Amino acid sequence: MPMLNLGFMVSVACSVMLQATTPQEPVQTRELLGECRITAYCSCEKCCGQWAANRPVDPATGEPIVTGARGTQLTPGYSVASNLPFGTVLEIDGFDGMQFEVEDRTSQATQRRYNGMTVDIYMDDHDSCYDLMSGKDAWSNVYIVKE
Repeated sequence: MPMLNLGFMVSVACSVMLQATTPQEPVQTRELLGECRITAYCSCEKCCGQWAANRPVDPATGEPIVTGARGTQLTPGYSVASNLPFGTVLEIDGFDGMQFEVEDRTSQATQRRYNGMTVDIYMDDHDSCYDLMSGKDAWSNVYIVKE
């Protein structure tokens, strides 16, 4: 009577079951929005006008809490102002694969000036804005990231 190698069968069955239940990484695709004017801003009065006044203060740090038009706290180097829907994730040519999320709005005057094709990246302060934009093109292709 031929002998079956049950160890091999169990090993193969376990391997197949593990492969079937291993979660897959979501696949992200990019859709070209178009060429946009890229700028950076911080929370000062020069950048934010009237919205810079009377910000609540974080009791732990003593620093102002900066909230965007979406109602969420802005994250330097990640939050952007744009006329795109809140929560839209973007990638911008020249920013080494960094992703940004729309959590604030640009002014209506800026939207009109650039036909809505502007992305304004939130940063901690003016120096960080200058550092981020140093050597970058004023206009770059912007992509909407989709999962």
